[in-house]
Amino acid sequence: MEMQFNKRLSIGVEGEDRLSEMPGNIIDHILELMPIKDAAKTSVLARKWRYIWCMHPNIVLDKLTCRKFSTNSLRVLDNTINKILLQHIGNIIKFVLDFSQVDLLPLTDINMWIRYVITKGVRDLTLDFSNNNPYKPPTYIYYYQNLTDLTLNNCLFKPLDFIFSYPNLKSLYLKQITFMATPKSLVLKAPVLANLTIMYCWGTESLNIVSPQLSYLFVVESHYLDLSCFMKCTNLAVVSLSLCKVVENSKQNERSTLLKFIFGLPMLEKLYLDTFYLKVFDSDNHADDVLNYLEKLNNFDRPIPNLEQVVIRSFNGSKPELLFIKLLFAATPSLIRMSIERDRIFTSTEDRKITGELMRYPRASPKAELFYLPPRRL
Repeated sequence: MEMQFNKRLSIGVEGEDRLSEMPGNIIDHILELMPIKDAAKTSVLARKWRYIWCMHPNIVLDKLTCRKFSTNSLRVLDNTINKILLQHIGNIIKFVLDFSQVDLLPLTDINMWIRYVITKGVRDLTLDFSNNNPYKPPTYIYYYQNLTDLTLNNCLFKPLDFIFSYPNLKSLYLKQITFMATPKSLVLKAPVLANLTIMYCWGTESLNIVSPQLSYLFVVESHYLDLSCFMKCTNLAVVSLSLCKVVENSKQNERSTLLKFIFGLPMLEKLYLDTFYLKVFDSDNHADDVLNYLEKLNNFDRPIPNLEQVVIRSFNGSKPELLFIKLLFAATPSLIRMSIERDRIFTSTEDRKITGELMRYPRASPKAELFYLPPRRL
């Protein structure tokens, strides 16, 4: 009996040793997957674990964690986050503050927390204030140059200078951002920026992004985004453009910017396009303009040599849409798949007419396949 007890005890000790002797990167990954409250509880596992959570480089205060902390009061939330940061040892690489499920009052020390993580060398920063009043970040966040990843949700964007830079920024996610009006355009210099997402922002007409290495662009908007600020981003490989509604009273420069933009991307591999961007041409006043422009463009040798996949959504069968598709077929020698998603159910007569015309279009790529798809189900 005693031998069995000692055997069980040794197994327990061995198990503890194996847990404590795991490589540091595995321990970091385990703690990263835990809510911060549970990560703190690991301090009781063994002596070695007592301060590991305090030295973990990633502090993730997600929406569930912040909601739990704020159950009693915002003062409890404030105090808890202050304690977490004060007990932290070493650098902070990643900091996530998600208040999307917290009703904020002017009690929190948000600016102080941001300043603190900046002094700790933060590189990956997420601030989410959706479902609250827009948050205006402190101005020093625009001049902190160590950031590699920045996510902002429901913030007011107003740097002191009209030109600012993030020399190390690789990924930028902007949602519900209001770019405050300035006498001049806001110029963001991000020389190594690779991924950019813009969703439901306001004031983007004042934004000019200088990023020659940009390879991924994802846009979802309720208004026509002026794409002229991306004309120099010739390394784009993946582009997704969506509008939430038809834009009326479009300007003349908007009617040609999209076409110049797409046909000026030699590295483009995947294109996802909501044809609301083309529907700005569908009115009687604009249709002739875009058709003439497209016809002129068709006379130039402007191939998109690497484009392999195209998805066109909200297709209505208009002349500008059909001519645009014709141009894509003719200018994409590497095209493999083109998917066209209708915005409504067409009559059989309409379908036969449209599919017949689409099938007659010459294709620069012998591998190109056409997929004519029904409307998406909501």
